[in-house]
Amino acid sequence: MLIDTFSRDELKTLGINLLSRLNISIPYLLDYAANGRVYFFDCDDDWNGRRIAPNSKLGEKIADLRRNHNVHVYAVTHEKFEFGEVYSFLCISQYIEDFDQMLRHFRTGIYRAYAYAWNKSEEERSEFGSVFIEWLDGGKLRRVG
Repeated sequence: MLIDTFSRDELKTLGINLLSRLNISIPYLLDYAANGRVYFFDCDDDWNGRRIAPNSKLGEKIADLRRNHNVHVYAVTHEKFEFGEVYSFLCISQYIEDFDQMLRHFRTGIYRAYAYAWNKSEEERSEFGSVFIEWLDGGKLRRVG
């Protein structure tokens, strides 16, 4: 079943559930719940969350992912790895059978999440798959693998 059959409110509820499981900071969670605003956790800013403006480059990428890949993004992280600069768009898959794999506890403070990894350094290496997300004190997130 595709997520086209779910309403925006149902998708938001799924996003709230996933963010809650990640122990996201309450102000970010409440803003997402009330307004559907997605937050960006940036390695250049100690992984502090910042609201993504819809008309920003990241906001446009979220809209593009929704339009072209039928996914719902609920958070974004930014890291710099030895292989390049990467933005990880944590998202809800278009297939209901993938829901059990959307977010899995891996070990204390670390989760495996379904995401689109946008490799800005080598865009042809961008892809959907699993990433490892670490919960940091203060309800912040960062990708660790």
